Amino acid sequence: MKSKKTFWLVLCLVCVLACAGCIFFIVHYLKGLEDDKQSFEDIKKEAFVTEEPGQTEEARASEAPVAAVEIPVDFATIQQQNPDIYAWITVPGTLVDYPVVQHSTDDFFYLDHGIDKKSSAAGCIYSESMNAKDFTDPQTVLYGHNMKNDTMFGSLHSYEDKAFFDANRTIYVYTPTQKLTYRIFAAYVTGNEHLLNTVDTKNPAAFAAYLEKVMENRSMNANIDKETVIQASDQILTLSTCIGVNNSSQRYVVQAVLVSREQ
Repeated sequence: MKSKKTFWLVLCLVCVLACAGCIFFIVHYLKGLEDDKQSFEDIKKEAFVTEEPGQTEEARASEAPVAAVEIPVDFATIQQQNPDIYAWITVPGTLVDYPVVQHSTDDFFYLDHGIDKKSSAAGCIYSESMNAKDFTDPQTVLYGHNMKNDTMFGSLHSYEDKAFFDANRTIYVYTPTQKLTYRIFAAYVTGNEHLLNTVDTKNPAAFAAYLEKVMENRSMNANIDKETVIQASDQILTLSTCIGVNNSSQRYVVQAVLVSREQ
């Protein structure tokens, strides 16, 4: 009888400790997400600072690269916080409004590190070293997590809706000296193959075949602007995110073609 009582006491204690562990994990996870969100809010404040009263034209010219187009992002300031920042992406109609980073030695560093380089479940919007930082490659791929609170690339899933797709077709990318404008032409579910390794963009015929396959996508979950003419000579921006926690075999991508490069 005593042994049974001891067993139930131990079992209850184990259950209490397990519940306490789960609560701690959830609280720690949620706090991490809130810290990540605050980090990005802080860097946005630094990136889009308003001009101080009395600042002279000479002072502004000495602080930033000379560009014919107005760049609203203060790269000089935010690169002091993280030199890996090389661009800023904004997708009107979504929550995508973030710095873009690329690590010099580890392509997967920003998969689980925030803009402050600390461990982070949300990670960053990042590219791999296979892509140049000036967005001149035939296809540039940017990666971001599909966060449940729609941060990072979570809100890209809005493009699953045809009406939303039709109404929100523009992507802006800023670098220290350029403003790039893209027009979205496709949003669909695809496999998890590494696009930069599987699509031979250096071979015009192979790249054209890939683009033709994209435009002929007839999946029910795909939104494709078949009136847009895409050629192998175009420069494509692909935003890639995951489908869900239990689906590692597929990705959701939003693709756009460069229509304007101002500098």
